[in-house]
Amino acid sequence: MESFVRVLRDVVLLVSRCVLGAVALWHGWQHWRIDGLDAQVAAMTAQGVPQPQVVAWGFTMLELVGGALLVFGVLTPVLGLLFAVQAALTLFWLDPGTVGGVELVAVMGALALVLAVFGAGRAAIDQLFRRPEEPEDDELRYDETRPA
Repeated sequence: MESFVRVLRDVVLLVSRCVLGAVALWHGWQHWRIDGLDAQVAAMTAQGVPQPQVVAWGFTMLELVGGALLVFGVLTPVLGLLFAVQAALTLFWLDPGTVGGVELVAVMGALALVLAVFGAGRAAIDQLFRRPEEPEDDELRYDETRPA
């Protein structure tokens, strides 16, 4: 049963990572090539975002580069944290009267937190750089319950 749960966990993390990465990539592409960064800067200026040009570039690059890295499972905990911060800032800066879009940002932020806490799972490039766990040697480990 434990191995089934572990495989299920890895599959869920893989799907979550790919979905968040794909959505982030799409938003980044939309901001960069479809709407243009000028439209993004104008929208952020209207919402009162400080340094809208810097924030627009930062968010767009995070979505493009970070989204691609997430799909492959590279730097997943760090990117999860960055995407969670981006979602929190977006929710903070959104106009309270905004209809639609709030739920997407909230779900993406929650998904990013899951990836920040639990990582990429075993189906990720991150696993290639992970230190192998040292096997426990029962003979060398002190066990209080074992009689002397």
